[in-house]
Amino acid sequence: METQTRFSPLEAAPGLIYLGSKAKKYKQVVYASQIYGSFFLVNGTFSTEPSSEEGYQTITTVEFELVNYKGLFNIGLEDVSFDEAKNCFHLHLEALSNATKKTVKNIKVDCSKDLYFIRELAEIKDAFKKGVHDDEFFYRDGAYTARRIPHHTLEMDQAEDIVKCIEGTSSTTSSEKAGFAPGKRCMMSELKILI
Repeated sequence: METQTRFSPLEAAPGLIYLGSKAKKYKQVVYASQIYGSFFLVNGTFSTEPSSEEGYQTITTVEFELVNYKGLFNIGLEDVSFDEAKNCFHLHLEALSNATKKTVKNIKVDCSKDLYFIRELAEIKDAFKKGVHDDEFFYRDGAYTARRIPHHTLEMDQAEDIVKCIEGTSSTTSSEKAGFAPGKRCMMSELKILI
């Protein structure tokens, strides 16, 4: 009997991001997802120059723009930060927001590593007072509501975090544990750098 090999299209065709000298001519999609039933994407326009350090590229300016395509809630881009040690941009998102543009300057990127974009979602402020159920952070069944187990704990051995969540003593998810969610939901994008 012949065995068929299954492959993932994502493994066969990794995402790319162009950081060469003409990068500023292009709006490049760096992250797309659906939360709160709203589909959105974040693109970036990168201005770059070679770094004095071999194997690195300097992003002199990157202009990020979030575009909401479908859904009832606007998702906003509240802030963007960069973790140089992890070659990772953190996209700080919030529902019910109209913030769509952020600029980051003077970032040194290691071109031998992939470039990561991780979403950090904030809870809807005073959601219950506004008559909105925050289904990214809470379960609801009739009058019963409970805090959801943080996505990053579901596929990692993080029993202490699960207990804290159930007890209501957990803090927001940490960026070091991001990228993991039920069904491999889109919390992170990983892109190969093209110069």
